[in-house]
Amino acid sequence: MDYAGLKAEIAKPAYAGMTDAQIAAAINTNTVTTQLAPLQVNGAQIYNAIVPAEFAALTIAQQQLVRDVFGLGDGIDVSANTNARTVLANAFGAATVSRANLLALATVTQTIAKSLGFVSVNDQEVLAARKWSAS
Repeated sequence: MDYAGLKAEIAKPAYAGMTDAQIAAAINTNTVTTQLAPLQVNGAQIYNAIVPAEFAALTIAQQQLVRDVFGLGDGIDVSANTNARTVLANAFGAATVSRANLLALATVTQTIAKSLGFVSVNDQEVLAARKWSAS
């Protein structure tokens, strides 16, 4: 549970004027999309993210690069700034469904509470976060 993160979150202008209970409710229902790091996927997930017609339209060299990523086995790290993610993203054009699907593999949408390590947040935890100090 990240009380420092919760403290930073509740300090945002979006929560100004809210009670602790209202803030807790907002944090438990509002979502954020974040990139996981490291995020490991398997070749089947990558394969299923690719539109066959878009793969067929790639050059032979691009197809081989994509196949090379498949060959890495299970636990392929597609986090931001990894070679696997870069190869996959660059193989497909910016406006392709395959590229969007592949980039989406490295993201997760979850409640703000979960992104901070809480199952859910209650008003007492909001109060504790307000008082929290790193000392």
